Amino acid sequence: MLVVGCPGSGKSNLLHSIIMQCITRYSSNALELFLIDPYDGLEFGRYAQHGIKSIKAILRDTKSNTVSDFMKFLKANVENRIEQFRSIMAVSGKDVCNIEQFYAINREGHFLPHIPRLLIIIDILFSV
Repeated sequence: MLVVGCPGSGKSNLLHSIIMQCITRYSSNALELFLIDPYDGLEFGRYAQHGIKSIKAILRDTKSNTVSDFMKFLKANVENRIEQFRSIMAVSGKDVCNIEQFYAINREGHFLPHIPRLLIIIDILFSV
């Protein structure tokens, strides 16, 4: 999802609403949330002081290797998910195209490791 609008139009409020909805809807083992805030935590820094377990990182320094390292982590994470989807497809004989299908098939007794939902929110993309 891409949110675009003029300054003051409510983009950040929408992102905060999405963040709050996700952290209240999903447990910390069901959601991994990564926030990228290129303005030194101006928008997302407030979450750091609350110790929200679902928030795995708030990346503030987009000029260093932090974002590059995060992208490598993200690539490895996605590749691991693809392998787990393939594993459950091989065991169950059913197609798995998304996390909900993975959960449904795994509940049938195929007990593969749990995969949390992964959500990355970037505030002000053009600064990255």
